[in-house]
Amino acid sequence: MPENFEPQPEEKEEEPTMTFRDLRIEDCDKMLEIRNRAVLEEKVPFGNRKELKKEDFLPKFVKLLEMASKGEAIDVAAEIDGNLVGWIAGHNVLNAEVPTASADVIMMDKKTRSLKNFLALTQRWVDRVQQEWGSKKLATATQVENARVIKLYKRYGLKETGFFKKEGTEYVEMEKDLE
Repeated sequence: MPENFEPQPEEKEEEPTMTFRDLRIEDCDKMLEIRNRAVLEEKVPFGNRKELKKEDFLPKFVKLLEMASKGEAIDVAAEIDGNLVGWIAGHNVLNAEVPTASADVIMMDKKTRSLKNFLALTQRWVDRVQQEWGSKKLATATQVENARVIKLYKRYGLKETGFFKKEGTEYVEMEKDLE
């Protein structure tokens, strides 16, 4: 080893930057791929554990896009290097005592799933619902058996507020004050 050799600190590979945009109709196939892989291969607890077909998903997705175009829903897509890797979508809770936004679906591709990416995607959506709807509270629900997601939501500051059963599956309701 040369006398003047000094070990250099290991260069860390820079994490790719996540960018955000609205969902688009052309996202449909990639969304289905991410959703079906999570439900079928990863066994993520999800209301419908069957493969979702495009002909079943497309009408619901078109409705979401229409609602978003009218300001009735807000969606945020996450991309890395131009590829869709996750999304969040939700609606404004009408007739709530406090202006509340409900996160109806949060999905992230396993390859890019991390606390950092979850927090970035969620915060982008929360910033929008606060700005566009004046939301002061965030609400969501997940299956009681989905301990990993409940822990993640708690790290974001959501607290358990109740339970309900739908089609034989038990859910935990969670909320966070945004003020």
